[in-house]
Amino acid sequence: MIRSIELINWKTHRHTKLEFRKGVNVLIGVMGAGKSSVMDAISFSLFGTFPALKQGRIKLDGIPTNRPRVEEDSEVRLTFDAGQDTYVVSRKVFKNKKSEAYLERNGKHLQTQSERVTEEIESILKLDYDTFSRAIYSEQNRLDYFLQLRKGERKREIDQMLGLDHFATVEENTTSLINSIKNLEKEDAQLASGIDGAAIRDSISKIKGEISQAEKEALENGEKAKRLGEEVDAIRSDVEKARDENDKRIKIEKEIAEIESTIKAKKNETKKINDMGIDGKVVDAELAESTGREHKLSESSAKIKKEEIELQKSLAALHERMDLNTKKIEEKRRIEKEIGNGAVEELYAKLKECSEKMEKAIAEAASGSSRAEELKELIAELDRHKGVCPVCEREFEEGLRERLLKKNKEELESLKGKLVALKQETKRSQDEKEKIESQIKKLEKLSGRLEEYKDVERLVESDRKMVEPMVKKVRDTEELLKKNESELDGVRDKIRELKSKHETLKRKAELDKEIVAVEKDLAKKLEEHRSMKTDQDSVDALQDRFNTKNSEYQKVLAIIQESSKSLRMLKQQLKDRTDQLNSLIEIEKRIKARKGQEDLLIKFKGAIIETEGLLRNRLVSSINSILDSLWPGLYPYGDYVGVKLNAYNDDYSLEAGITIDGKEQWVAVDSVASGGERSIASLAMRIALGMTIVPNLKWIILDEPTHNLDSAGIGKLIEVLGEKLPDIVEQIFIITHDESLKGISYANVIGFERDKNNSGSTAIMQN
Repeated sequence: MIRSIELINWKTHRHTKLEFRKGVNVLIGVMGAGKSSVMDAISFSLFGTFPALKQGRIKLDGIPTNRPRVEEDSEVRLTFDAGQDTYVVSRKVFKNKKSEAYLERNGKHLQTQSERVTEEIESILKLDYDTFSRAIYSEQNRLDYFLQLRKGERKREIDQMLGLDHFATVEENTTSLINSIKNLEKEDAQLASGIDGAAIRDSISKIKGEISQAEKEALENGEKAKRLGEEVDAIRSDVEKARDENDKRIKIEKEIAEIESTIKAKKNETKKINDMGIDGKVVDAELAESTGREHKLSESSAKIKKEEIELQKSLAALHERMDLNTKKIEEKRRIEKEIGNGAVEELYAKLKECSEKMEKAIAEAASGSSRAEELKELIAELDRHKGVCPVCEREFEEGLRERLLKKNKEELESLKGKLVALKQETKRSQDEKEKIESQIKKLEKLSGRLEEYKDVERLVESDRKMVEPMVKKVRDTEELLKKNESELDGVRDKIRELKSKHETLKRKAELDKEIVAVEKDLAKKLEEHRSMKTDQDSVDALQDRFNTKNSEYQKVLAIIQESSKSLRMLKQQLKDRTDQLNSLIEIEKRIKARKGQEDLLIKFKGAIIETEGLLRNRLVSSINSILDSLWPGLYPYGDYVGVKLNAYNDDYSLEAGITIDGKEQWVAVDSVASGGERSIASLAMRIALGMTIVPNLKWIILDEPTHNLDSAGIGKLIEVLGEKLPDIVEQIFIITHDESLKGISYANVIGFERDKNNSGSTAIMQN
């Protein structure tokens, strides 16, 4: 039993919670109030979909409320009982992300993820969405839906509800498959007719013979090529050896010529040295004497240079001292000019006068300040003692105090002005005194420097007398050094000449040794040259022999290459012919296999048709058996003995049993029943169909069941829904705008209202 459902932002439902009971639950309200949305929510809670969503008439992101404001998500929570357990399933839909689901049993978590929750509920209820939508949920105005369809459509719809449409699908697919196989057989037969199998086999036999002959010739040519290749390689080796030996001979001849040239050059150089007539003993004696003389002259030059340097230093120091004293003389004259006569005494007189003036101003200022303090105290006393003299303690005469105050204040103001002038005078005297003292210090400092410079003229004159003799001595030293250096250069030139002669004699000794060694190498090379037998003519003869044999070898290789190409072509032809033959064999096998498949499918199709008929008869029999037991309870009148469903080749017919002239006859309900009778018959058939599909049927949902009924028909339907149907089905949900259905006995009536003009949300009234 479904206990309750809660809808949050579900279409027009902002937040709606409904409680359901066993028996009849009537959801009543105007069109667009949100009644059918509740049934969609029940279907979605259980199976994650509902008819409009399944058929694509609405998308998931169209479920959340969008008026009067747009919501981003929507949620439904359904509570139902199954067996002894209570389950709560919750599903959330989002505009921009994947849906969520949650299932609990008796308050404990059971499952999450949408697919897993749906699978768990299907297992609990032993019911899937397809069965629910066919057997339980009758969409709006579809109670007598099957009676309104044309016969072909009605057969297709009822077969689909009973699950028999799968047989028709299998039958159609089987027929299509048989036709496809026949078309393939036809195509293969056309392919096979275009292939001459006998001609292909003859061609294969001929090609194999040609391949055998070509392989035999290739073997013979290969052996010949191998023999010739070995001969060519042997001759090539002989040619390379002869070339190497001839190259070696040519190289030795070049080396012999180079050695002979070297010997000749060395002997010529030795002859030139002998022609110089150099005596080694004389050279050694002269070299020893010149070396000693060079040593003495070098020591003398060093001593003279040292003396010259000392003289140059002294002369430079003398010039430097003279320059410094000359500058002092100039500075002395400048100081004397700056000091003048009696300048210092005059400054001291000014300093004394300025000091006395400043001391006088300071003394006057001190006296004035003291008097000012006295005046301030007198003025203060006069202010405190208004009637008595502060000095003699006598009473003042009339006006005396005021005259004293005025006099003292005038004197104080005069003193203040005088003190300011004395202060300024003191500052001026102080500045002038500091200036004079600075000038005196400067002059005293200059006087001190004059004392330092008193002998500078005498010193300069003394130094000037020393300069001339020292300059002469420096020149004499330079002349002596020049003479000594000139003699030293002559000795060094002679030493170099003697050393050159010594090296020449040394070179002659080395040349004599080298000539002996090179003549030995020449003898060895001549002996090696005499032992060589190969020359250019023998190399050329071997090369001609190699060219002849290699030409023969290359011709055989060309024949092998051409034969190999022909053999590959023959093998490719053999492969092509073999592939054609195999293709023909494969086509023939396919034709045979497909004929077998076609026969099996024809038998299978017959079995499907036969099984479909048997199952249809059984299902119709089950439906009619249920109708027999339902009808007396749903329709307790005697004018119709019953209703039943008849199956024909191209249609189903809901028929009513009537008695005419004492005989029972079955006629189509449409031809004899009123609107109410027609609705009850349709309701009976729908329950029977549902119970056939779902043996433990507990729910049935009817959306606008009074559609197209008159008041009499509605009255009969109310009676059946309130008094008969609850004994057959545990829980009935009726969606309607018909106010008369509030009269169903013991019904749980839930009212729906909505202000559509202002895009309002659904409001609920539950009794």
